[in-house]
Amino acid sequence: MSETLAPPSAVPATLPSRWRQYYVLTKPRVVQLIVFCAVIGMLLATPGLPPWREALAGTVGIWLVAAAAAAFNCLIEQHIDSRMARTAWRPTARGELTRPQTLAFSAVLCSIGSAILYLWANPLTMWLTLATFVGYAVIYTVILKPLTPQNIVIGGASGAMPPVLGWAAIRGDVGPEALILCLIIFLWTPPHFWALALYRAEDYRRSGLPMLPVTHGAEYTRLHVLLYTFVLFAATLLPFISGMSGWFYPGQRAGARWPVHRLCVEAVAHVLRSTRAPDLPLLHLAPLAAVRGAAGRPLSRTAAAMSSRRFALISIATLLLAGCDKPGAGSGASFKAVDITGAEYARTLSLQDPDGKTRTLADFKGKVTVVFFGYTQCPDVCPTTMAELAQVKKSLGADGERIQGVFVTVDPDRDTPELLKAYMASFDPSFVALRGTPDQTAAMAREFKVFYAKVPGKAEGTYTMDHTAGSYVFDAAGKVRLFVRYGSGADALAADLKTLLAAG
Repeated sequence: MSETLAPPSAVPATLPSRWRQYYVLTKPRVVQLIVFCAVIGMLLATPGLPPWREALAGTVGIWLVAAAAAAFNCLIEQHIDSRMARTAWRPTARGELTRPQTLAFSAVLCSIGSAILYLWANPLTMWLTLATFVGYAVIYTVILKPLTPQNIVIGGASGAMPPVLGWAAIRGDVGPEALILCLIIFLWTPPHFWALALYRAEDYRRSGLPMLPVTHGAEYTRLHVLLYTFVLFAATLLPFISGMSGWFYPGQRAGARWPVHRLCVEAVAHVLRSTRAPDLPLLHLAPLAAVRGAAGRPLSRTAAAMSSRRFALISIATLLLAGCDKPGAGSGASFKAVDITGAEYARTLSLQDPDGKTRTLADFKGKVTVVFFGYTQCPDVCPTTMAELAQVKKSLGADGERIQGVFVTVDPDRDTPELLKAYMASFDPSFVALRGTPDQTAAMAREFKVFYAKVPGKAEGTYTMDHTAGSYVFDAAGKVRLFVRYGSGADALAADLKTLLAAG
């Protein structure tokens, strides 16, 4: 992450002076970005909303440990900060906080944050967050930063970890999807930071730090900014290529396309900085305010005279923006639910029904199938979802016979075959319940990217289940098409099922 900080005026003026100094040590704006990226990892870790307990614990714990790392960084770089205009106002640089005070503050934040992660998220997230602390505060700050101009490249791995931490807090593992998010931020960090270093080159020269503009000059740095930008753009396509997302990922949702579009805008900004071009032609392909803000220079509406090399580079950047701004092709149909047509998950299902027969998605071909993961003792989400599906099926009349409900239990220890059969009969006799061993259930949950976990009850030996609240809809050919969030409503579900039924 960038180390750009707000001046003291950005710190809440209502805080007492001493607390304000401690607050500044945490680099609030940088930490906010770190936590934001961690929350994105949480949201992408499960198709529905993540469980609030783990999400809250993960957010607070990561926030505190990141703030501790920032304070430790201020401690280590106290003398360097005092020689740089950008950081000379920090409390440690001005001698307003002593080294023991700063160290104790960092240790307390790190300890509390780690305890929260261990107790209310999971141990894996705590260890990963602590490793990130060490990577940033020790490996990057103490070793790499004063040693090599490639410091931000190698040390950027720590700044790229937040999505992985958020993912781990919800899923309890580190999947390839989380590593793709990490890679995108890892490749974003060097061009972002080198642009800052170009602007503050004299500051870094006075500090004695071997930043790339100081050791190799501005032209060399601009070239690397440009090259990294193209590699970054390629990396942003990985979520689509890997099947993690739809076409030009986030499908047909204009709001969801924003992360890709914003990265492309920043890519254009880096190209502008690298080529030092004062103008960008064909700006009707991009939002003027966004590019102007990212590039940090005025943009006119007419093309200026420029070398053929610069014109070619800028034209490439413009085409990148044009591609990013177009909606994805998607499935060609408009749905109320989340269109996940072509997803590389939720492709197989193989579990036993209450009669002991193994059922797969092939058994339901010719019907539009709705698959929901839940458990029979669920007090609200599960019965509401199944009752709503039964209501929709009934409302469709004769077409309703082509709707198949499938209930997959995430609590095989308590959901016996007899109980599952009776539970389905209370909603619709045609609905099928599926059950597996704990290992089989876990495997199916991974295939569908479904989260579930036991939550101990107040009485000894009792528990409830946290689980993803949403349904997967398969078309008559057995291909996954939609993810329906809990609470979307019967009318929206009915409209989507009608669309799929009409398509055959």
